[in-house]
Amino acid sequence: MTPRSLWIEQLNQSKATHILLLEAHLPAGDIRHPADRHLRRAQELFAAGDWRGCISECRQFAEELGGERLAPAIDMLCTDRRGMTKGDREDLLMAALQHYAHLAAHSESQRGQLEYSRADAKLALSLAASLPEHRLGRP
Repeated sequence: MTPRSLWIEQLNQSKATHILLLEAHLPAGDIRHPADRHLRRAQELFAAGDWRGCISECRQFAEELGGERLAPAIDMLCTDRRGMTKGDREDLLMAALQHYAHLAAHSESQRGQLEYSRADAKLALSLAASLPEHRLGRP
């Protein structure tokens, strides 16, 4: 077997091709938008295994980044779905993130949800981390 064949065999055995890696830049010390602080905190909570906290920060991120465009995006989906632009649909993704994460920010008596999984947090964080590149024109 050639060295290349051995490498490909090892790659296939490791199932590395079954993993999708995406690049999403997170703010480091360069907090430039109020939403950046929530995104950085969500990443820290994810790394610490605090799934609910991560999702709650993603909600605050969506509120900061989406601002007043979130409610109109949901309304437009109901009233003029076909007339929605790409930007309107991006606003809808952000509104969906805020809506998805809403239960993580409230107590049980306020209809909140306390139990979240890593998969739940990964969904919220990966969407949140992808949005600034479109909204703010930067990675």
